[in-house]
Amino acid sequence: MRNYKFLLLLVWSLSNFRAYGQTEFYVSPFGADSNPGTLEAPFKTIQKAQGAVRQSIKRTRGDITVYLRGGTYRIDETIKFDYRDTGKKNHNTIYRAYKDEKPIISGGVQITGWVPHKDGIWKASVRGLNFRQLYVNGHRAIRSRQPNSDNFFRLKAWDMPGKRIVIGSGQISGWNNFEQVEMVVQLSWAESILRLKSFKLHGTAAGHDAYVTIQDEERDLIFPRGHPGKYNNQVFHFENAYEFLDQPGEWYLDLSANMLYFMPRPDEDMSYIDVEAPGVETLLEIKGTLDEPVRNLVFRGISFEHSTWTYPGEHGYLNMQSGQYDVKTESNGNQYVERPPAGVTITAAQNILFERNTFQHMGSTAVDLFYGTKNCRITGNIITDISGNGIAVGKFTKDKYTEAGIPYNPEDKREICTNDVVSNNIVYRTGRDYFGTHGIVAGYPAGLTIEHNIVRDIPYSGISVGYGWTLKPNAMHDNMIAYNDISNVINLLADGAGIYMLSMQPGTKIVGNHIYNITKSKWAGTSPVAGIYLDQGTSGTKEEPFILKENFIESGNRHNFHIVGEVVVDNDYFYNGQEKSKAVKDMAGLEPGYKDLESEIFNAEKVMTTKDLVFMADLKNEKEAIEKYTYYHSAEGVWPEAVHAAKVSGIEKIKIYRFGNHLVMIITVPADADMDEINRKYAESSNRIGEWGELMSALQQSPDGAEDGEIWVPMELIHDFENGVVK
Repeated sequence: MRNYKFLLLLVWSLSNFRAYGQTEFYVSPFGADSNPGTLEAPFKTIQKAQGAVRQSIKRTRGDITVYLRGGTYRIDETIKFDYRDTGKKNHNTIYRAYKDEKPIISGGVQITGWVPHKDGIWKASVRGLNFRQLYVNGHRAIRSRQPNSDNFFRLKAWDMPGKRIVIGSGQISGWNNFEQVEMVVQLSWAESILRLKSFKLHGTAAGHDAYVTIQDEERDLIFPRGHPGKYNNQVFHFENAYEFLDQPGEWYLDLSANMLYFMPRPDEDMSYIDVEAPGVETLLEIKGTLDEPVRNLVFRGISFEHSTWTYPGEHGYLNMQSGQYDVKTESNGNQYVERPPAGVTITAAQNILFERNTFQHMGSTAVDLFYGTKNCRITGNIITDISGNGIAVGKFTKDKYTEAGIPYNPEDKREICTNDVVSNNIVYRTGRDYFGTHGIVAGYPAGLTIEHNIVRDIPYSGISVGYGWTLKPNAMHDNMIAYNDISNVINLLADGAGIYMLSMQPGTKIVGNHIYNITKSKWAGTSPVAGIYLDQGTSGTKEEPFILKENFIESGNRHNFHIVGEVVVDNDYFYNGQEKSKAVKDMAGLEPGYKDLESEIFNAEKVMTTKDLVFMADLKNEKEAIEKYTYYHSAEGVWPEAVHAAKVSGIEKIKIYRFGNHLVMIITVPADADMDEINRKYAESSNRIGEWGELMSALQQSPDGAEDGEIWVPMELIHDFENGVVK
C-alpha cells in the first residue's frame, strides 16, 4: 500500500510539471533552436526562448527564467516583447546572464575583407550597409572630420536673406561626394547637422569668404526658427569626406561606392582586427498598450550593443533641445519635434526591471521609457559610449504635430510615466555624436526618482527634467533628484548645468547631490553654465513648492535661476570645510550594493599589464594528425566554441608554434589572473568545449618527461633579456 501511495505521488508530481510548464530555459550562441532549451541542449536564439516562455506562462505558477550563456547574439531585427510576455499573478519573466558569463545582444555587423589602400589606409566593402558609427576592437573609431578631434572652426555670419552660412574660404573645398559632407554647428545648448549642397567664394577687403548653401530640407528648418539662436562666431566642424582621413583611428564611408576606409591606430593589427558597424536601430522593444501593458519583465547581466540611427545623414538633424529634433519650424517661433530612437525602448509597461546590464556603443539614445510606464526601474547599469541621451523618460510633447511649447498633460493619465526609478547607474560619456543631449533626461514625468547615479563626462547637462518652458500646470509633479554624483558635464556646450530643470513641477525636490568639476569650455557660447540651473518656468506651488536642499556644489557658478516661480532654497552647502558638505559628498553616488560597478568601468580604462605563460606539447608523429591539428587551428578550421572559450575566460592572446610534431604555446593573460578561474570559465563556456578538448587530445601525445596523462607541460624561463639587461 505504501509503494502504491509513493507511485501515485510520483505520477502526480510528473503531471504537475507538465501541467505548469518548464520554469527554466537556456540559450547559447552555440545552441540550436531545435533543442529543448535545457542547460545541456540550449536554444540558439532569444526569440526561440521567448516563444517557449509564452507557452510555458500559460501553465506555470511561479517565475520563469531564461539563462543566456556567454557570447554574442547577433540580431538583424528588433527583439519585441508585448502583453504575451507578462507573467501570471505578478510572477516575473527573467532574462539573465548565466552565472558570471557575459551575453551580448548586438545589432552589429562585422566588417571583414580588409585590403591595403594607400597612405596607411585600408578599405573593405560594406555591401550596401549605411551607418554613422564604427567600433574597432571594442572602441569607437573617429568619423573623418575637419578640423581633427577636439578642435573646431568658427563661422563668420549667417546670411539670413540668402539663407546661407558664411565661413572662411580656407575652411571649405570642393571635396568628393560633396553632398555627403556634413557641417556640424554648435548653437549654445544644441547642435545642427547640416548636409552641404554648394558654396561660392566672394571677395572682401579682408580676403575671401565662402557662402555655404546647405540642403533644402535643413535650410527650410533652420533659417525660420528663432531658437537656439544663430550668431556670428559660432563653432562648427565638417564630417564625412575622404579628404579628412588624415589621422590614425579615423574612418570614412563612401556610400556611392559601398566602400569603407579606415586608418588603423599603431596598436591595431589589421590581421586580427574586429570592426563592428551598427545595423539595427532598436535592439529590444517592450511595448504594451494602456489597456494591456506589459508587466513583470526582468533583464539582468546582459550587454546591449551596436544600435544605429541613420536619419541625420539622410535628412539632416536640428536638435531643438535635449535631442528632440525639428521636423517643422515656423517664423513665429513655433517648432514641432520628433523623438530619436533608442537601443532599448519601453512603452506602456509596468514593473519592468533592468539591473546590472551594460548599454554601450549606441547610435542614439540608450534606454527610453517612452510613455505609459509605471514602477519601472533602471538600476545598477553601466551606460557608456552613447551617441545621444543615456536614459530618457517620458514624453516631451504630445506628438510631432503639437507645438513643442504646449505643456503636455494628457487626459488619460495612464500615458504619463509615473513612479519610475533611475538609480545606481553609471552614465559615462554620452552625447558622443549629438552634443546637446544628457546623461539622464526626462520630459514630463510624475513621481520620477533619479538617485544615487554617477553621471560623468557629458557635453551638455548631466541630468535634465522638464520641457515646455511653462509656468502652466502640466503632467509633472513630485519628482526627486537626490544623492547623485555629477562631474565634468556641460563640458562643451552652454546654457546648461549639472542638473537642469524646466517648467512647473509641484513637489519636486533636488536633494543631496554632489556636483563638481564644472568648467565652461572655450568653445561654448556666451550663455551661462552652472551647478544647478532652474530655467524658464521652473516652479512649484505655495502648497507644494519646488525645493533645493543640501546639495554640495563645487562650481564657480553654483546656481542659475531664469524666470522661476515658487522655489525654496534650503541649506545648499558649498565649502569643503563644512561638515554637512562632506556628508553630502559621502552619500552621493552609488550605494554600497553597486560600488563594484565603479571598478568595472573606470579601471577598464587603465593600461592592463599582462604575463605570458609558455607550454609545450607533442603531436602524434603521424602526417594525418599533424595536418588535422594544423587545420583545426587555422582561421578556417578552428571551432567558434574554442575561440569563444578563450575570449570569455580572460585569455588575451594564444600563439602556437610547431616544429615537426613539437608544439610550443604562448598564452597571454592579465598579470593578476587566477589560472584556476580561467580554466573554470574555459571549461564552462559552452557544451561543446569538452568535445573540442577530446578532439585535440586524440591528435596529441604526452611529451617525454611529462607526468602520466599530461599533454601540455609548462616550460621554465631560463633567460630574460630586455633593453640591454639580462634579468
